[in-house]
Amino acid sequence: RNTPIGSSFLIGCEQARIGMKMHAYYVTNRRLMQLKSGEIKAVDIGSVNDGKPEPFSEEADVAVYPTNLSFDNYLYFLFCPALVYQTKYPTVHTPYRLLVAFKYFCEFLLCILFAFALFEVHCIPVFKTGCVHDSFQEVVLATFQLMVPLTTVYMMGFYGLLHCWMNCHAVLLSFGDKCFYDDWWSSHSYLVYYRKWNIIVHNWLHRYIFLECMHSLKLSRQLCILATFLLSALIHELIVMVSLKFLFPVLGFLFLIPGVVLPLFFDAVFKGRQGNVLFWTMLIIGHGILGSMYSRIWYHLQLGVPVSDFVVLIR
Repeated sequence: RNTPIGSSFLIGCEQARIGMKMHAYYVTNRRLMQLKSGEIKAVDIGSVNDGKPEPFSEEADVAVYPTNLSFDNYLYFLFCPALVYQTKYPTVHTPYRLLVAFKYFCEFLLCILFAFALFEVHCIPVFKTGCVHDSFQEVVLATFQLMVPLTTVYMMGFYGLLHCWMNCHAVLLSFGDKCFYDDWWSSHSYLVYYRKWNIIVHNWLHRYIFLECMHSLKLSRQLCILATFLLSALIHELIVMVSLKFLFPVLGFLFLIPGVVLPLFFDAVFKGRQGNVLFWTMLIIGHGILGSMYSRIWYHLQLGVPVSDFVVLIR
């Protein structure tokens, strides 16, 4: 319970990563076992390669099963930068890979140090000042003061994690598929952004949630998209809950509204450059709202000030 926020955040992320990998390992090998025994027939259930849906060929995996059920195979999947399980991944040899991995690791550390300094200098004072006065004007002021600093911290986190850290792991493990993100900064809507920002997680959600809901549960495409968004929002909310020791689903609210509701009205109107401007405006404002709301509740709990009934404390 007394674990610092940073350590709790790492624990929450690692719990989510391990849980998603275990689900992928179990579901894929169960399906291969059923295909091998003839219980089910192979169908084009789809997969995601390089962020683009393609027909999923299971013949090669079925031929390898069950020789893939080894400790070496499991250990490689546990640490490789992928969440969708395959019996074999593409490999590529990187010259001087230890030196290249060290370079990525140093860049990762620099991103953490820069984000920490920015957070300490520009965000913490706003957090402490904003929690003293409980008025709507102070909330709006804190939101605007936090927009740019938190967006910069977000960019450092994106580059440090999805570029430096993932490439460091890929180089050390000779992992060939290094498409960890796409050009999300040119997105014209949040639906495109969710697909491009973190391709690793998107691949897992598409393969094990969206396609399973569509083919196993026979749900409509709209319900499959909604179920995928709900689970993704739940995972993100659980990580925040583990980190801050309370549940206040403002992240889930901001996650679903731009991703599901607003595209129904704005995607047909705002396209191209206009849609990209709207996307960045909402992204920057969202960071300010998240920082203002979560920091206010956290500092109120530290000071013993009563909080809203919508806040669920984790004891």
